[in-house]
Amino acid sequence: MELAGRYAYAGRDWACERVARILRANIIEEIHNHHNFAWKERHFDKDLWVVRKGAAPAFPGQRGFVGGSMGDLSVILEGLDCGTENQQQSRALYSTVHGAGRLLGRTQAKGKTDRKTGKQLTQGLINREAHDAWIKRVGHL
Repeated sequence: MELAGRYAYAGRDWACERVARILRANIIEEIHNHHNFAWKERHFDKDLWVVRKGAAPAFPGQRGFVGGSMGDLSVILEGLDCGTENQQQSRALYSTVHGAGRLLGRTQAKGKTDRKTGKQLTQGLINREAHDAWIKRVGHL
């Protein structure tokens, strides 16, 4: 599990470095938003495997990235230490959301396609025209 996590970080770092090189840009800060992973962490004086499905870590001082839905803003956040009187942070294993969430499931949005034939089996509720119109309406096109 630890090897898989290090592999994922290395792949992300490689991709970010590659994009920066293509853009001829400098990376001035890196913020990892590792989520849907399991990591070994120390909580309640025990070593635990923590699975954050749909969540990301937010330890005091740790910065994270929360992506908005298409067309919405994303934010960079930082975990806070609210002191010993607020134990909710530790009970939640210093976790926070990792994204905006969805109104529709993937299949509801795009429909279902037969992988072998490529034939559209069911129509999705979102199509390219509706998507582009929404993006234009919120001012991002």
